[in-house]
Amino acid sequence: MKKIMMILMTIYILTLLPNLFSVTWEIRQDGTGDFTTISAGITVAQDGDTLLVYPGIYYENINYQGKNITITSLYDGDQYDDSYIANTIIDGNQEDSVVIFNSNETGSAVLHGFTIRNGLATGHLTPSSAGGGIFITNNASPTISHCCIKDNTAFYGGGVVVLNNGSAFLTGNRIFNNHS
Repeated sequence: MKKIMMILMTIYILTLLPNLFSVTWEIRQDGTGDFTTISAGITVAQDGDTLLVYPGIYYENINYQGKNITITSLYDGDQYDDSYIANTIIDGNQEDSVVIFNSNETGSAVLHGFTIRNGLATGHLTPSSAGGGIFITNNASPTISHCCIKDNTAFYGGGVVVLNNGSAFLTGNRIFNNHS
């Protein structure tokens, strides 16, 4: 009986261990957080980490780089304060897809509570351009929740595209005014 208890305790501890070392990184444009850009936070983040993004317009195109991390605004679904979604914006600046998942990310790769706008997919409206707002491919299967995905452009999937064995869990999103 003691042996079984030791095995169960070991399994329990090993299951909790990764969560004990996860870090929450603050992204604030005013310099009072850990980073001023989301991309800089992604570079240092490890699986299980959270990037907590404060309100502002972040002119960048982000790639999860195969990391199963959570990138979230201050939006808390329990409070239903949509102003955090409207005021925490990732703006692709018409340079590329705004958010890219293309390296086997799982459902633990989370994007939560943002406005995703002004993406222009790679290829700029050639038949190979896809996913102006969010591009999901290569077995990636992220979770995208409570985002407003608008004003993005691509030949295929102006707002969101899922290709090459990709999948996505989408919940509570508003996807509109995208062009393809």
